Amino acid sequence: MHITLFQAILIGLTYYCGSSFLLNGWLTITRPFIGATIVGIILGNPLAGAVIGANIQLIYMGWMLVGGATTTDSTFAGVVATAFAIAGNMDTAAALAMALPLGLIASWVWPLRNTINTFIMHIGDKACAEGRVRAINIINTWIPQIPLLFITAVPTTLAVYFGADAIASVYSGLGEKVIRIINTIGGVLPAMGIAMTLTFILKKSLIPYYFLGFLLVATMGLNTLTVAFFAFIIAALHVIPKLAKKTSE
Repeated sequence: MHITLFQAILIGLTYYCGSSFLLNGWLTITRPFIGATIVGIILGNPLAGAVIGANIQLIYMGWMLVGGATTTDSTFAGVVATAFAIAGNMDTAAALAMALPLGLIASWVWPLRNTINTFIMHIGDKACAEGRVRAINIINTWIPQIPLLFITAVPTTLAVYFGADAIASVYSGLGEKVIRIINTIGGVLPAMGIAMTLTFILKKSLIPYYFLGFLLVATMGLNTLTVAFFAFIIAALHVIPKLAKKTSE
């Protein structure tokens, strides 16, 4: 499918909202699952957007932003990879293979916005010294949105509008063997994200539960959502008694 200019602008604004602290976009749309679902809605295929976004989310499960240092941009990866995949009628594995390099390409956005904001904050220091409370709010909240809009929405809009057709034509011209390699690479990436997460949360006392989840899927054929409900019930059985004990004390 061809992405229209209006759709490209909406996708660019989606990335901007996911990169902005305004309206809590940083806590919601910044997640690949949410951003990709919105892109799917814009392109008329919300189901594909949600599926692709959920898989991209797995890649970045163990990723975190530390201070001003970042190695990737998961929001850009989720938004643009989903747009390219839907426009090019690619499968989820191909979208995953694109997501990682796209995230690396956009890793300059975070340090650039911080650099720009340092100059804006000096204006805020002057307003603070003069006791202009309303000006402080405008300088801290609204003025930084202007450069952020230009460094996020504009490049994304151009990339999606001019790049989607090119990516689709390149993908369709690849041989079956190359596509199979791309799909294999894309299929491994979510496992890497899960492995990164396990390094943070894996404890000896939790190992039996991992095997329980594996057995539920392998022997009973349960899907991920059903296993998640089991996990929630088990977690509740552990947490609720402890909370009740603390309350009684």
